Amino acid sequence: MDQQARQAGGNQASTSASAPGPSASGAIVPYQALSNDVRNDQTHGSSGGGYNGGYGGRYGGSGGYGNYRRPWYSQPSDKNDKVDKMRSWMSEEIQERQRLKREKEECKRKEKEDKRKKEAEGKRLAEIKDKEDFKASIGKMVETRMRSVCEEVLGMKTVQGEQPAIVMAAQIRRRADVDSQKALETDALQSKEEEIARLKKAVADLQRLSCQSQVTPQEQELAALRTDNQHLIQDVIALKEQFGELVKVTKPSVNMAGGASAPAKEKGKAICTPTAGDYIKLSDAYRRLSDDKDMAEREVQALKERINRIGSTSGTPTRVKRKRISRKSISPPSNLRIRLSKVASPVKMGERKHEDVKFVKLKNETREESDFNKRVCTELSKLKKKEIEKLCAIENLEYVTVKSSAAAIADVYTDGAFRKVSDNTEKNEDLKSPRIWLVVVERTVMRRTRMVVVRICHRASVN
Repeated sequence: MDQQARQAGGNQASTSASAPGPSASGAIVPYQALSNDVRNDQTHGSSGGGYNGGYGGRYGGSGGYGNYRRPWYSQPSDKNDKVDKMRSWMSEEIQERQRLKREKEECKRKEKEDKRKKEAEGKRLAEIKDKEDFKASIGKMVETRMRSVCEEVLGMKTVQGEQPAIVMAAQIRRRADVDSQKALETDALQSKEEEIARLKKAVADLQRLSCQSQVTPQEQELAALRTDNQHLIQDVIALKEQFGELVKVTKPSVNMAGGASAPAKEKGKAICTPTAGDYIKLSDAYRRLSDDKDMAEREVQALKERINRIGSTSGTPTRVKRKRISRKSISPPSNLRIRLSKVASPVKMGERKHEDVKFVKLKNETREESDFNKRVCTELSKLKKKEIEKLCAIENLEYVTVKSSAAAIADVYTDGAFRKVSDNTEKNEDLKSPRIWLVVVERTVMRRTRMVVVRICHRASVN
């Protein structure tokens, strides 16, 4: 509606403007409503735009724009938008042209580069061909010269197509290739063998480690006992050899004592007649060896029993092991030393064991009674109360304490060992009368064990 009113107003204004002055002054103009059109804008052109179109307007109220429906200029914001659009369009066009230009330059540069590479490759191939042609020509010339020389030397003509140098070179090259291939195969085979050997060694090490980890403490103890058993067997063999030697030495003396005929004396040789002291020494050595042998056999027997016991425990089930462990925890612990002491002293209550032995004194104790007494007292102090009581009963002494009784018994033994004989009669009587002697046998049976066994026995008279 506003647009139609504006168009009607514009038409009337145009008719009023074209009409002469006297007729226009007498015409009646209808009322027109205000609108937001630029032609009726009061801020541009005139100050009011009233009945006759403002102060500067003509009759008819055209708004100061004449016959134009819109002003010939635009607002500043419209100008800025158009300028921005134009600028953006121009910049896009310029960028597109620059991109096309760059692409064309890049294509030209690539074409030039390819052309240059092709030319360089052609030159290189031409040079290679020239070199090959030169070599071929040189080879041909040398071949003709060599052929002529060979013909002159050998007096034979060679075929034109044969080239012995090329054939030999091909054969040499073929042989070199075969040798290199064989060397590579040999190296590969050697590396495989080394790898196999290394893996076998690693497997063996792993198996050994697994076996070592599976070894139980009982098996280790069994192995240690076996080694100790071997050492004891060797000691027994050595003792048997010494015993045989002593038997061989004592046989001639026994024959002489029995009245056997002595061999004929050779001239220039001294004959040693055995004395009573020699017989005593031989008997002492024999007794020591027999004691050592008995002790070693007992230890071997004890070790065998222990080995059998360990083997039986290793083969028994866990249930039986638990029962045995509980039984052992109740009973007092057993020891090899205790067993050996029991085996070494099998004397029961009311019984006495008599053995024909003699006490052995040390070299430095032949003249000093105090050392002998001190040593005997020390060894007796190691005995138990029951054993001391038995010794006191044998010597007809009264038991007080272990130390005091041991000192008293040591005094008795010292007096008996260092008593001086006045004449031969007393000596013979002393030899005939039985006397009690102490035997202290010290021997290392095993490498890590040292035992001191004290025995009390009677010595029979020496004939």
